[in-house]
Amino acid sequence: MRVSRRNILTATDQGPCRSRPHGLASEEMPSAEPDRVDAARSRLAARYAELLRTLVLAAPPPAGFDPERLRVQAERLAERRRRYAHQH
Repeated sequence: MRVSRRNILTATDQGPCRSRPHGLASEEMPSAEPDRVDAARSRLAARYAELLRTLVLAAPPPAGFDPERLRVQAERLAERRRRYAHQH
């Protein structure tokens, strides 16, 4: 998938994935389990979107990440995009 500003900003709006855990038929799944899994996936999607905003859009770094390492990585990604754009 091509990463664009729209993809990043709407990543959490697409809702959680509804797949079931491996090895369990839907009738075997406890009723509380899907809600817990959906909540965890939503949190993960939000954290991932926050990290992408930092790397691609120069947003403030998310809690728990080293700001200097993210800055260096964002610069490298920007350089990679510039080289790719120049070649194509």
